[in-house]
Amino acid sequence: MWYAYVGSKLGGVTRNYDFINSIVKKIPYATFRRFETEEQAWRFVYNHKNNYILESINCYGDIFKNFHATLEYFITEKGVYANLDTSKIGFVRFKIMNEKVTKIEYKDGFVSVFLEIKNLNSSLINCHIASILSLLHLIGQIIDINIILPNYSLFFLFTQYTGKNVYYNESINYIKARIGNVAFTVK
Repeated sequence: MWYAYVGSKLGGVTRNYDFINSIVKKIPYATFRRFETEEQAWRFVYNHKNNYILESINCYGDIFKNFHATLEYFITEKGVYANLDTSKIGFVRFKIMNEKVTKIEYKDGFVSVFLEIKNLNSSLINCHIASILSLLHLIGQIIDINIILPNYSLFFLFTQYTGKNVYYNESINYIKARIGNVAFTVK
């Protein structure tokens, strides 16, 4: 018998049931299944292993242990206003290569940005995704970001979505491929 186990950023296959018992007791929300073949067990791990996106419904304290920035954004008819709290990483300056950025203000531990994107509707998920991706492109690949989302629909999209919508999947894959981590918190 082969045992596959998955838990927070953890996954693997073993034949040792005692090891499985210790994993399930020590790791929160860890689970395991028994399989006849090693291939079936590894398929289970591949399909169920955590995707490394940090998540928090309510942010009690810091999600990241090290340097990170917190991003909060607001969609209006004229565009996207974003506030980036950089107090955990110090002073940051962006190289603006996006013509949509029409206003940017730097303050000690804080950056305020306005992206001029016409015809946005704050009730459409696609508009939120476009806004977040534009802001992540501005911020770059390296900084760890905690994104404060305005509702649970977006939170579940970024943390739980398994559907076939190409735009959603490409967006989620872009976020997963960043060098810096991304965390999501619901306002």
